[in-house]
Amino acid sequence: MQGPLYGHSHNKCQLTISPSHSAAALASKIAGPGVTIVSDTLICDSRANGTFVSMGTPISLDSGIILSTGKAADAAGAEPSLTSTGLRSAGDVDFASFIGGTTIDTDGCALIINFVPKGDAVSFRYQFGSEEYRQSTCGVYNDAFAFFITGPGISTTYPGVNIAVVPGTTIPVAVNSVNSGTVGSTAGCNIANCTSMGTGSPFTSLYINNAGGTTASYRGYTKVFTAQHAVIPCDTYRIKIAIVDAGNDLYDSGVFIEGGSLSTNTFHFSTTDSIGQTINGIPNSIVKGCAPATVKVVTATPASTATVLRYSTGGSAISSTDYVALTDSIVIPAGATSASFNVQGIATSISGIKTLSLYLISPLSCGILDSATINIQDVPFAHIITPDTSICPGNAVHILVAGSAGLSYSWSPASSLDNPSLMEPSATPSVTTTYVMTASLPGTTCTPIIDSIIVGINITSVTIVPRDTTVCPGASFMVNVVGNDSFAYSWSPGTYLSNPSIKQPVVTPLTATTYIVTALAPNGCIAQSSINIRIADFSANVSTRDTAICKGKVIQVFCIGDTTGTTYQWIPTAGISISNVLNPLITPDTSATYYL
Repeated sequence: MQGPLYGHSHNKCQLTISPSHSAAALASKIAGPGVTIVSDTLICDSRANGTFVSMGTPISLDSGIILSTGKAADAAGAEPSLTSTGLRSAGDVDFASFIGGTTIDTDGCALIINFVPKGDAVSFRYQFGSEEYRQSTCGVYNDAFAFFITGPGISTTYPGVNIAVVPGTTIPVAVNSVNSGTVGSTAGCNIANCTSMGTGSPFTSLYINNAGGTTASYRGYTKVFTAQHAVIPCDTYRIKIAIVDAGNDLYDSGVFIEGGSLSTNTFHFSTTDSIGQTINGIPNSIVKGCAPATVKVVTATPASTATVLRYSTGGSAISSTDYVALTDSIVIPAGATSASFNVQGIATSISGIKTLSLYLISPLSCGILDSATINIQDVPFAHIITPDTSICPGNAVHILVAGSAGLSYSWSPASSLDNPSLMEPSATPSVTTTYVMTASLPGTTCTPIIDSIIVGINITSVTIVPRDTTVCPGASFMVNVVGNDSFAYSWSPGTYLSNPSIKQPVVTPLTATTYIVTALAPNGCIAQSSINIRIADFSANVSTRDTAICKGKVIQVFCIGDTTGTTYQWIPTAGISISNVLNPLITPDTSATYYL
């Protein structure tokens, strides 16, 4: 069961603790590479254990588990408050041999893990913190913890060897062995209680003073230590991680163990994300014919001699068909912590995603140490389906493309495309244009695929000459059309035309009309032209009626008519002053009839 979260933050620094977990949850939290958990047991008040996440606090481990002698949740918070809870739980008899100063202990919390190591050494990282540093340094309340390990090859009696020791010594890590060197004010505090822990004690350089701290509540902490011991690969070992209050149940202490750090010096593939790339949403992938995946085998502990590791393969991919054949081993040079080999896909016909499983075999007879699976994807393809084509001016063509999934497209020129990033854009060129498609596969170094299409423009035109004209009422004339004789012509409206379906019909308009000719080319393109025909609207009436005058006299003839745009002529011209004006002066010699 996971409890609520407790935390304290200051300037984005925070220690967050989730209390009350099961033995299995705690064990799986700290288990790392090369360790197989067989069983786990938790002997602890449920309030005294938890998981933690640390950011910018005296706890330099980023996450892991905490076992404490009080409430685990109280480890998060500002230091000035007193962190002390007596849980009234039992102590641990296994501490009697080294607690020092007293054999009385209480508030014990222990996590017991049975495990099988795949390497020849086991280790993990931890920090110890205590409120006893407040005033009990070098006193009789020597809160302590231990990591007891037992198993084949460890010649000791139960409970085993304590590997929670000051680095380079056999001195247990406790309040009296790692501190500031300043004796506390509590009765019974004496520097002798510290120096008696062993040569060099107290180790002040390994101590972190947290007085007045704002993110973690214990008064002091050790620096990060590594607990380790040699083991025999493939055998079963028992480790007991335990902590107790010494002398009384006041002033809490806690041990923080880094998540995933209970590990051996075994070999494993590097993190999964480093093998191949995420391609088309599929992680750990390579593409046939493109860049290979680099597979790295790593170990935490370099060896003094070269290490030969074997690996085997499986999956649906076929060697020398889907990928370049691999050897069955890899050598990590002496003093090195890793070695790599490449997996290269072979460009073959499309056959779907194939898997290549790699199994790393232990050099210490523990079977398979690690495995990884690489997805081998087909060579990407893309080609333009639409052939080179021609379209009518103003029309668009939808360019069709066949391509494998996940490709990213770019077209040029982009100016006459609806979207140059689409797989299948529409083109509306004004002139004949060559469009170039570039298709690439994101997340890979595959060579971009390039294809092109030519979109031509069919030139279809028709013109009426002249475009506008004026005719007399009832007059007929042939419309002059300039255009290809192979076009099919149609006129609208069809009234007053000799034939509305020929290129140059005869028109006899009675009213002003705009005629539109539509020319249909054999390729389907259409062109249009128009002519505006006006009907001349004029009249001329002689208003001066038939009359008689004396010989030699002059008469002014008056007429009604358009004085602009119309020409006039009188017949006969004899006796007329000016024969081409609307209202002339006439001096006839004899009687005569004059016509306008």
